[in-house]
Amino acid sequence: MNQVGGHGNHSVSSRYRRNVASRQEADQYLVVCEGQTEQAYCLFLNRCLGSKVVVKPMRDRPDVVQMVELARQYHEGDPRRGIQAGRYKEVWVVFDWDDHTDRVREAQKLATRYGVKMALSNPSFEAWLIWHFDDYYSIGCFPDDCLRRITKHLPSYCKGKDFDFTVLLGEGRTRQACDRADSARDKHRREGRCFPDDRPSSDLDHLIKVLVDAWQIGNPGEICPLMS
Repeated sequence: MNQVGGHGNHSVSSRYRRNVASRQEADQYLVVCEGQTEQAYCLFLNRCLGSKVVVKPMRDRPDVVQMVELARQYHEGDPRRGIQAGRYKEVWVVFDWDDHTDRVREAQKLATRYGVKMALSNPSFEAWLIWHFDDYYSIGCFPDDCLRRITKHLPSYCKGKDFDFTVLLGEGRTRQACDRADSARDKHRREGRCFPDDRPSSDLDHLIKVLVDAWQIGNPGEICPLMS
């Protein structure tokens, strides 16, 4: 009888651990991203927000539609790959325009259909980084323009390479970047510009808001390190 009771307790304990693990995973946000630089930034978010962010990088310049299809697997679940549906609270795709207008439009339609969130930076991820330092509204800019601008603030920055994004902390930099992204979005809307002509623009402020709000629920009354 004791042995049976022991197995019963073990079974209950195992179920409890699985349920706790499942709840912890469901509090996380999966981000599918392209490139080593974007991966480094998403890992930086993870460190700031206490493991709220799980990063799934795709290397070798993946097609944005492929990124959305991968995100769909994690959002809907894929038993063949051992991916459980509902494992993550939200699944995001972080990517650049990169002059691939038609593929981005297709990816946007698929993401809406699948329930996948998207954070597009136009023309490039560097536009988002620039807004941590200054008001940059060079309408119609291209990736090279943004790269030149960000290296004025971060001389050691190299696109496609790893980078220590802790330099973005403090002085309200992320908060300013979010405000500037929102201002740019409003400016494009008022002046009648839409994708792909809404350059510079970035939806990364939407992702940041979701992540910070989630962090705040678990840390009421505290200031999020990312927004200090």
